[in-house]
Amino acid sequence: MNPLTKWVLISVAGVTLAFGFSVNTANAQWGHQNMAWVLGPDSASIRSPHEPAQPTGFSWSIVPGNTEALFYPGSNIIDEKITQEITDLNAVGLDGFEDYKRVLGTVIDAWANVSGIENLGYVEETGDVLVGGVENILSRPDAGVGHIRFMAYDSPVIPAHVYASATYIPEPGVTTDMAVNRSRAGDVRFRSDANIWAMGGDDGFYFRKIAMHEVGHVLGFAHNSVSDSVMGGGLYSEPGLGQGDIAGAVAIYGVLVPEPTTLSLLAVGMLLVRPRR
Repeated sequence: MNPLTKWVLISVAGVTLAFGFSVNTANAQWGHQNMAWVLGPDSASIRSPHEPAQPTGFSWSIVPGNTEALFYPGSNIIDEKITQEITDLNAVGLDGFEDYKRVLGTVIDAWANVSGIENLGYVEETGDVLVGGVENILSRPDAGVGHIRFMAYDSPVIPAHVYASATYIPEPGVTTDMAVNRSRAGDVRFRSDANIWAMGGDDGFYFRKIAMHEVGHVLGFAHNSVSDSVMGGGLYSEPGLGQGDIAGAVAIYGVLVPEPTTLSLLAVGMLLVRPRR
């Protein structure tokens, strides 16, 4: 399959400029999570990741410790289950809450810096909103929590051999047995008793890599076999997003066009009015 050309239109002083760039979609190596749909423009809708690329934005929050989970009759979620403090992960190099918050901010930025995703910023939670206590991811900002909620939250939600897990956005219109999935779409859960947090050197190396991997699931990506991808099935050792990750993010969300600075506007203006010799 030939590379797919994406076009970005920029209007400056009434003049529209077109810039083209290529994204290699061969083999769709970056893949989609089964039933994983994504937020639409302005975070106001849920759409298929197979639709034309459209930008979006995500806010995010950290769920405080001792936040209870909403109990659904017939589910395997127990009503006594509560979150733990994010600092209970004891990741090497992260000394307090602000360190965890900083690292998670860089994770959102990593995806946003390569695609049409905007980091809408951190939302301070009060602990009043239960895990699963908001009907769907679109309603979260009005409830006082982020689109993506990070938390330390152990079994029975996460199997003992799993370091972390995330709930993706389910396809609109699915049957009512997906109510649990809809209310937890955007949740990223870390096992506080996993030994990996004590590995990998300084500055929460594995915490950051695993968070980046799980956010990828929320954004619509499945596991893949690309060697340099954070969505690969290996031991979370990649230093950053790989080309497959970037190609997938651009294919779903396009690219954000930065606001032109005063100097760039002046330069373009001078080119447009330059007299002929």
